[in-house]
Amino acid sequence: MDSFVQIPIDDTSPCISYSPFRDTFTTPNLSAGWNPYYDQSGFATSSGETGNGTSLHITSLDGASLALQWRGMYWHHLLKHLHDLRR
Repeated sequence: MDSFVQIPIDDTSPCISYSPFRDTFTTPNLSAGWNPYYDQSGFATSSGETGNGTSLHITSLDGASLALQWRGMYWHHLLKHLHDLRR
């Protein structure tokens, strides 16, 4: 049986590096880069607008990517704990 581990990370966390960039800072332009979207208010309609609800980032740009970066032993301990639970 396959096991999945879900580890939520806020999309505004400094652990996430977006490429080409985190926000187009204009009205949404999904083909230009990553754009924040909020589950209650949707996309921002003007520069500097604050969204409402839980945010996520969306893009349709070919070649866009994101990378997770972290330091420390937390992942080692978490993965060892999950491995031990499967026994």
